[in-house]
Amino acid sequence: MKIVSQISRIIVGLVFIFSGAVKAIDPLGSAYKFHDYFLAFNMAWLDWLSLPLSILLCTIEFAAGFSVITGVRQKTGIVIIILLMAVFTPLTFVLALTNPVSDCGCFGDAVHLTNWQTFWKNVLLVILAVIVFIRRKEITNVFRSSTEWIITGSVAIIFILFSLGNLRYLPVIDFLPYKTGVKIADQMVIPEGAEPDKYITTFIYEKNGEQREFNLDDYPAEDTS
Repeated sequence: MKIVSQISRIIVGLVFIFSGAVKAIDPLGSAYKFHDYFLAFNMAWLDWLSLPLSILLCTIEFAAGFSVITGVRQKTGIVIIILLMAVFTPLTFVLALTNPVSDCGCFGDAVHLTNWQTFWKNVLLVILAVIVFIRRKEITNVFRSSTEWIITGSVAIIFILFSLGNLRYLPVIDFLPYKTGVKIADQMVIPEGAEPDKYITTFIYEKNGEQREFNLDDYPAEDTS
């Protein structure tokens, strides 16, 4: 059981560190995702909180993952993760059923998951996090309590500065397809064998109470009436 607990701790810690880090690389992208959620749930009046919540969420995720995987304030970290999962697992289930937002944005632009994939990912994380939580009493502090709080606080502050730096300047890693250095014309070339998109312009004209549809090849250009 101890091996299972250690494996669970490592997986949960790494997932939350990764999730927080990729969001912090592009905090504005996560803010757009909060904006989408607020619109989907008729809470547009909270839109002004999108960016602060983006930075807050990625900082909490990273700090909690850091605590769990390093052992610094590990009990606090796993409690925070349990609370986060208690909120986001039911939320992702609702999103999977209703699909108001196609991508949850849980891994920023680095990894895109469908809502159902996100929900089952959260179910697995809940199971692993509960295992770590149950065996939390076996955890011994790495440093004195005051020292651990200083370390955790310092990590959170540095991480916030990292997020703000990515917001002020370009992200340190750009996961978007048209990032700096990419030739847009090359990326727009249709791969060999792929079916190109088709665009059809349709005109709906009405004359003498009768409606007819025309395209660019057969529309009545000479009929001035």
